[in-house]
Amino acid sequence: MTNNEKIVELVKAEFNGRDPIVELRDLINAMSHDDLKKFTFFCANQIGTILNGKGYENTHEAVLFMNRGADAMLASYDKALLGDETDAIPTPCGTA
Repeated sequence: MTNNEKIVELVKAEFNGRDPIVELRDLINAMSHDDLKKFTFFCANQIGTILNGKGYENTHEAVLFMNRGADAMLASYDKALLGDETDAIPTPCGTA
């Protein structure tokens, strides 16, 4: 078993054998364009909440951290377009 395969197995064990990366890929592939747009904004908000480390206390904080989440997503999008696989995540189906 390769080191990447070991990592995949360790991570999957944390999710009761599930592979959330593969599940997300399949979900995105099945989404309509409108659902994908909604999903993108919900993700930006969730990432912003994670970056903030707590719920939002006021409108300024909510808008600021949602924008930080969106900015993180844009950086990821740029990496995807450039084909940068330095941070690729190993999954049973290859890398995501």
